[in-house]
Amino acid sequence: MFEWFFQSAETLPVATIYLVAFLAPFVENLFPPSPSDTVIVVVGSLVAFGTIDGATAFGLATLGSELGFLVLYALGRTADEKVVRSGRFKFISVEAIDRVEKWFRKYGFWLIIGNRFVAGIRSAISFFAGMSKLRFGRTLLLSTLSAALWNGVLFGLGIAFGENVKTVDRWIATYSYAVIGIVATAAIVFAARYYILNKRNKAA
Repeated sequence: MFEWFFQSAETLPVATIYLVAFLAPFVENLFPPSPSDTVIVVVGSLVAFGTIDGATAFGLATLGSELGFLVLYALGRTADEKVVRSGRFKFISVEAIDRVEKWFRKYGFWLIIGNRFVAGIRSAISFFAGMSKLRFGRTLLLSTLSAALWNGVLFGLGIAFGENVKTVDRWIATYSYAVIGIVATAAIVFAARYYILNKRNKAA
């Protein structure tokens, strides 16, 4: 199943795959939630198949992540806090801003390093970093480091998956047959039990 999927993906133009690697994390920052992490894992798997160059794909994914972060950082720097807390920014919830504000008080710049690892509120972190007027140079360095580390994890998972996709397919096939057998047995037992109880009730 997965092997067929990756073989089909290999037929896509390489430029299209690179574009997806860049756009997926970029768009995810602006329009959360989105399956960008899953997309990057798939791109990493294509690296294992030799379809694309790993360094180029990794660089584009990291660039997309960072540009998405910086767009929201810039928006945060120019935003009025009262307007933000009024709920007029639909892509950033007031609850997320409050949560991130508490985290910033506790963890400071460490939160910038970990922002890519916190799915669901990445946008809030980058937006609040701008709203708090955090130093641009340090924020740029740490957010880039965060994007590189997280994409490294995703690419690693994707490459490992791609290298073992035949084994995974065999395991899934075996598992599927086992599940079918269990479900069929359970259905037979349930039907027999229902039949016996129904017969006893009629006899009573």
